[in-house]
Amino acid sequence: MALISRSKHRHDGYVQALRSAGVRAAAFAADATDPGRLRAAVAGAAEQFGPIGVAYYGPGAADPAQRPAPVIADAAWDLTERRDRAEVVLNALQPPAGAAASHRAR
Repeated sequence: MALISRSKHRHDGYVQALRSAGVRAAAFAADATDPGRLRAAVAGAAEQFGPIGVAYYGPGAADPAQRPAPVIADAAWDLTERRDRAEVVLNALQPPAGAAASHRAR
């Protein structure tokens, strides 16, 4: 299981608990606002664990110190920005052309 967030140390406890339960796990650092780093983190996870079968995208606040608010409670909620970040995540999960064939050949 690959866990990706802005800081790979954010998931140290999760990784340790997963490993204690017999789950292969590692943390990778990337921010959804940086497509290049996100692609690199996804590629690193795929290299370590193989093809990605399931992805969960749980966007956090752009400012980690900002307190969460219900989606409908804040007029400043920027749905377009969240959608754009989700598209970056989905694009990062797309394997490069020919990658699936080369992975199967291993």
